[in-house]
Amino acid sequence: MLDCDHVPTRDLLRNTVGFFMQDEKLSLVQTPHFFINPTPVEKNLETHRRSPNENEMFYGAVQLGLDFWNSSFFCGSAALLRRKHLVEIGGIASDTITEDAETALALHRRGYNSVYLNKPMVMGLSPESFDDFILQRSRWAQGMTQILVLKNPCTKRA
Repeated sequence: MLDCDHVPTRDLLRNTVGFFMQDEKLSLVQTPHFFINPTPVEKNLETHRRSPNENEMFYGAVQLGLDFWNSSFFCGSAALLRRKHLVEIGGIASDTITEDAETALALHRRGYNSVYLNKPMVMGLSPESFDDFILQRSRWAQGMTQILVLKNPCTKRA
């Protein structure tokens, strides 16, 4: 899966497909997103040259922790998914507006495995305007709330 504004490296498949050959229960290999432009907040505060951004925290710490517990998160792009497992769960989930996270949850609920490969192999664009930045983050927050209400991982089972 690649967003339309993400460009993969030539070795993306070479670095990811092998995981599927090693584990029949593997449903997802996620790699980090790498953005070539600062977010509007980073740009306005001039932090993009001096400190790590939130993307680095998520992909450099959070996803590594999730990977340790076999619960890596599908982030909508820069990922490979096993078609057979997607078909089994009815395809990409669509009950919430964060279909990527919802899909990962459904795959994990079925007992499938995931891998996070901490090697950037796509390059993309972060939102360029503050309005687009707020819209994106609001969408993510709304989607996570929808997942909690509709698909509560603490109470729902396979």
